[in-house]
Amino acid sequence: MIYKCKMCKGDLQIIDEENGLCECEYCGSRQTVPLENNERKAELYNSANQYRKNNLFDRAADVYNTMVKEFPNEAEAYWGLVLCRYGIEYVEDPRTKKMIPTCHRTIPKPIFDDSDYQLACQKAKPIARKQHEDEAAEIAKIQKKIFQLAQKEEPFDIFISYKELEEGIGQRTEDSVIAQDIYSRLTQEGYKVFFSRITLENRLGEDYEPIIYSALRSSKIMLLIGTSREHMNAPWVRNEWTRYLSMMDEEENAKTLIPVYSGMDPYDIPQEINGRHLQAQDATKIGFQQDLLHGINKIMNSHRKKVAPVSTASEIGHATTGGMIERGYICLKDKNFKEANDVFNQVLNIDPHSAGAYLGRLMIKRGVTDIDDLEKETFALSDDSDYRHAVEYGEPQIKKKLKAFNQKIIHENKEYAKYVIRNKIDALSKTAQEERQHILNLQNEINRFVDNIQSNQNILEKSAKASAIGKISGYVVIALFLLMFLPWTLGFWADGDTVNGIFCIVFMVVLYKFVVNKFIIPVVRKIVEGCVGKPKEEIIITAMETISYAGNMTNEHKQEIEETQKNVTGMERQIQSLEENMEKISDQLSVMKRSAIQEELNRMSF
Repeated sequence: MIYKCKMCKGDLQIIDEENGLCECEYCGSRQTVPLENNERKAELYNSANQYRKNNLFDRAADVYNTMVKEFPNEAEAYWGLVLCRYGIEYVEDPRTKKMIPTCHRTIPKPIFDDSDYQLACQKAKPIARKQHEDEAAEIAKIQKKIFQLAQKEEPFDIFISYKELEEGIGQRTEDSVIAQDIYSRLTQEGYKVFFSRITLENRLGEDYEPIIYSALRSSKIMLLIGTSREHMNAPWVRNEWTRYLSMMDEEENAKTLIPVYSGMDPYDIPQEINGRHLQAQDATKIGFQQDLLHGINKIMNSHRKKVAPVSTASEIGHATTGGMIERGYICLKDKNFKEANDVFNQVLNIDPHSAGAYLGRLMIKRGVTDIDDLEKETFALSDDSDYRHAVEYGEPQIKKKLKAFNQKIIHENKEYAKYVIRNKIDALSKTAQEERQHILNLQNEINRFVDNIQSNQNILEKSAKASAIGKISGYVVIALFLLMFLPWTLGFWADGDTVNGIFCIVFMVVLYKFVVNKFIIPVVRKIVEGCVGKPKEEIIITAMETISYAGNMTNEHKQEIEETQKNVTGMERQIQSLEENMEKISDQLSVMKRSAIQEELNRMSF
């Protein structure tokens, strides 16, 4: 698995695997990469870096966001989002030959306050954290310098965004020619216009970012010129108009974006712009410049941002569907949800960009008749495609309201999820404590069984010793018996009296078998064993039964302790996981229906 350098695209060599520290074999720069050896993660990381190095910051951010979703603890994904947000490109310093960051997106918010930067530092290893902090400090210096330079720039009225050169052949684009014609007409009318071909002509060698940032920030109108979807989405063009859209959100009713297209379908204008601008202007129409100038004069006089369709076709569609949308909301108010849904579907068949129809369908799904009732919902709106389309195509105030509702629902669900998680932690802690007490009780019982076994084993040992002594006393009786009768018998054999010798042997055998062994030895053993304190037979039997029972119970208790300890360990792991990942888990649960959060949490494995 090979990671690519985020600065020069070269191959990275890992020099500290524990901290993910690498060194590029081409530019020699040191940097950090994802820690886990995961092919999917490496693929996303390299893909995002490739987009970012080509200055396709929005596309790179989409891949980094996917990486965050799939690997929420990966610090490099959050750091990548920071690099995209500030438009960081690494270039070679001609003096030191080191790769240094340059900034293509100036943001008023300090990098140290950026939430993704904070998450990157929080989740990174110490070495990686130090590297991120050092780079962030360098980016902060660049941003500060840009702001200082930007303050010295004169304000502009209008910003023209366009693609200057064709890819590969280096020839001037048709977009550039159209843009210059518009620039000439607007300057004749007295407007101060930012047109990079001319505005930056005498500023070669300067850092362009402060000039561009100042122009974007001060301009009341942006004209986005394009002859194709590809030109409008070219990296630097897209960088300009996406930043301008963000500024439009920050300064409501203060900025306007007007697309100007030629030789392309107006529906190929980037979707992010739909519903956020005045009617797009077709540069091929007769009288186009007069219409454009008339619109600009009205805007500059009122300083108000309008919302209108993309094209004449959309305008006709809007006029046709306006009454239908009103009818749909009347049905909605009367709680005639089925008829309202049919009306809104008809509207979307005519105008697929109708935010009102999408909003109506969203309200029908949620069973509400007033948009403000969506705020009381307990199920996040953002998972619904109708919500997303309503936000995408809606007017700024509706978009702002819906987003606020969704954020409020998610926030409340997240707080409720945390409450449920804390309750689960408390319940698990209580159960674990009870199980630990149960283990302690079982151990105490085992100790009592062990003591019982020991005391009964003492009884059996005493019995065994007494039996051994009794057995010896039996041998003594046999010895005395032989001493008494054996000399007599041997005397007969010595005198040659075979008959009496045989008789004595038979007599001894009969006497031993039926008298000595059967009566005398048992009696002597019993007397001797009694004298040395042998326990009674019933006591011995009880001791053996007690030892057997205590042994069995000890084994059962040990098995139960082992199983209970496993349960306690599992509960402790769950508690630790819930405590460590409370934010992540509550985020996952926050988009669910509030009533289902408890059940989903119980189904989750940790």
